[in-house]
Amino acid sequence: MNVYNKYLTFRKLGEIGIIHAFTTRACSNVEDILINEFKLDSGYIFTARQVHGDNVHVISDLQFPICDLENRSQKIKNRKSKIGNHIEADAIITNIKDLPIGVFTADCLPIILADTKRRVVGIIHAGRVGTSLEISKKTIITIKDVFDISANDIIAAIGPGIGGCCYEVDNKSINPFRKNLSYWKEIAIEKSDRKWMLDLNKANKLQLMESGLKSENIITSGFCTSCRNDNFFSFRKEGRLAGRMISFVGIKK
Repeated sequence: MNVYNKYLTFRKLGEIGIIHAFTTRACSNVEDILINEFKLDSGYIFTARQVHGDNVHVISDLQFPICDLENRSQKIKNRKSKIGNHIEADAIITNIKDLPIGVFTADCLPIILADTKRRVVGIIHAGRVGTSLEISKKTIITIKDVFDISANDIIAAIGPGIGGCCYEVDNKSINPFRKNLSYWKEIAIEKSDRKWMLDLNKANKLQLMESGLKSENIITSGFCTSCRNDNFFSFRKEGRLAGRMISFVGIKK
């Protein structure tokens, strides 16, 4: 992992030519990073309206005519500027070059996906609700179905998020995990006061492995946003005034 002042990157993704970053609270201008450090033509990032659900939005080159190859990313940028964040999704997948996709987080997990052979990328906003709905597993299923990709060829990078050391939830919050996940006891530790310590990182890693990813292809930052609130925004630590980090991934032309 490469740790810079304004963002983090993973060597394993860089080695296959994937543009990506998990920003820190020191990053005030992500456009500057995209243009000056990643040498993209613009600082545009495609984002959806995150609703803490399990919807996966796909942007495929099949949606655009072959003759428009060079204009695909610009067409999407133009269309997005007209509709704003009207697309509700907590995961995005694309195979279009020069179109970074991103999610905003401040304790929830940002997860980047990259296929090593077919040049397809994805990004997930995995919070408590999305994790209980198995959004990571559903995103992998969608990638495999839409792009005919093998899970063996997918690398997943889990960025900074609140750790099981700090994420305390009540019985009401843990109930969806009891209901939906057979492995819920592996990710939740009960405290004496009927509270639970919930490990979103482990939960999403298990989902990715259940979906067929190799354990060695799942890499994590190891940073807890609550423990390291000096470097990352944390809703638990700062409340509603907390800022947001943006994580992004893209395929360079």
